[in-house]
Amino acid sequence: MKNNILASAISTILITSALTACGGGGSTDAAGISGTAVTSSGSISEFGSVFVNGVRYETTSAKLISVDDDNNVLLTNPTNAELQARIGLGQVVTVRGTRTDDSNGIATTISFDNELAGEVSSVSVDDASFVILGQTISITPETIIDDSLIEAVRGTEIPNDLKFGDLLISDTLDLLLPTGTVIVVSGFPSQNGFEAARIEGGAQVGGGTPGFEAEVKGTVRNLTPTQFELNGLTVLYDNSVLDSEDFSNTSLEDGMFVEVHGSANSATQITAARIEREDNLLDDDFSEGELELEGVVQKIMPDSTGTGGIITINGIDIRVDDVSQFREGLRIEIKGRL
Repeated sequence: MKNNILASAISTILITSALTACGGGGSTDAAGISGTAVTSSGSISEFGSVFVNGVRYETTSAKLISVDDDNNVLLTNPTNAELQARIGLGQVVTVRGTRTDDSNGIATTISFDNELAGEVSSVSVDDASFVILGQTISITPETIIDDSLIEAVRGTEIPNDLKFGDLLISDTLDLLLPTGTVIVVSGFPSQNGFEAARIEGGAQVGGGTPGFEAEVKGTVRNLTPTQFELNGLTVLYDNSVLDSEDFSNTSLEDGMFVEVHGSANSATQITAARIEREDNLLDDDFSEGELELEGVVQKIMPDSTGTGGIITINGIDIRVDDVSQFREGLRIEIKGRL
């Protein structure tokens, strides 16, 4: 799955374009090169093919892959209708293929992996946030709300998913996300939790729905041989649940960005069934070309001298020439070349 040799390479990406906050205008793209290999990770802004980070990728020759489901290929050469039946607006995906010019490309694979899946334990209407597995998830006006959640509140069908900012006053967050229900979140890790790009409803778990697997991502803290913490969540584990490929040449360590699958024992504790590394977009199938990455700035580490430094996005450390244009919590698109 993840290649440890390439894990350090991503931090040396050279920034070749301007950086802007999402929602405040598109980022200024680097000059495209016909047929250039590209990996683009971000939320889907539009269909009709698929639009990610301002680029329209043709999908009729692509494979849709579920990372959650052991890289299972769900669709091959999908129509637009087939694709939208599986993934929706706001879903964070990783597109691999070629970029033919500044605005168009051809996808060979589209993979997706949810950030969180679990039971809602609390909701804050005032600051538009909710908590799953100890993680605080922030809602923005651009967050896509699955139509099934809205229909449950209104008691009538609606034709499409909606942005949170376009909902009715009566569509309050506590009604959309009642405590005790399973919610699936696609989005971006932030400095204090997650920023949701899309949320979908799940089944009532009550005492635990058979077959339901909780899922959470985060940075390992306070590691011991039997447990560690992800923000407000305690993860119980043993070495047998570490992914054999991800951890073939390294051990679990504090500071690693990981994905944990397992069974929730409570709102703040989970027993891991599988732990994977999530601190690298690259693997043996991609080692050169362009990289386009959407995310929220989690951390800024300025150099001791000069204007440069390291910013952390989606658990990935990236060197930039000027850290003054960033702040923690800023959602950005960043583009460069490996």
